[in-house]
Amino acid sequence: MMWEDPTFNNFSIGARLLFVGMFSNADDEGFIRGDAGSLKRLIFGFDDNIKPELDGWLNEIRVAKNIHFYETEGETYAHFLKWDKHQKQQKDRIQLTQYPMCSICVASDKQVPTKVKLSKGKVSKDNTTIATPPSVASEIVEVINLFQSLNPSYKKFFGNNTQRGAAERMLKIHGLEKLKKLIEILPQTNGKQYMPIITTPLQLEDKMGMLMFNLKKTESKGIQSL
Repeated sequence: MMWEDPTFNNFSIGARLLFVGMFSNADDEGFIRGDAGSLKRLIFGFDDNIKPELDGWLNEIRVAKNIHFYETEGETYAHFLKWDKHQKQQKDRIQLTQYPMCSICVASDKQVPTKVKLSKGKVSKDNTTIATPPSVASEIVEVINLFQSLNPSYKKFFGNNTQRGAAERMLKIHGLEKLKKLIEILPQTNGKQYMPIITTPLQLEDKMGMLMFNLKKTESKGIQSL
């Protein structure tokens, strides 16, 4: 329990209040904005007198092992680890996070979102969503990273269930190696006559047939290596 945790009890009183406020306001997957300004407005409202102390409290919380602070495109977020072990929620009522995935978790492969609704078909008979296995999640991350040269906003795909779902479905059908080869030739095909412009996993899934047809038609070197 939180109140018996040694790390929590070593926090100052203000840091404990901040931590409890963050824990109480995190979304259904344990994510919350982690910058001082957002947390001050959310938890302390009009208490302007706590501003000088807030940064110090945040620094205390940053050393805790059960929370990650990370940045995505200049925005700071926080992610509580093992969230599903601390929160008992009805699985069919879980609201998927709207925040980017925790880059620390992705890099270490320690944790993926506990409930990721990738498609309407991925629902069990009792209407509970099925979690993505860690090995598949790792391949999804690898696929998304390949779009870095195609889309400057590619990092947003990590937290976008539509894009992640497209990547997972293509991995099941085509496998990682074939997908990698296809994505690697996109910088050459994008913009060419008759070739579809593809800059996201979902576009690749939707336009795969057109891409493959035109690659075969033009006897592209890329298709010969697939």
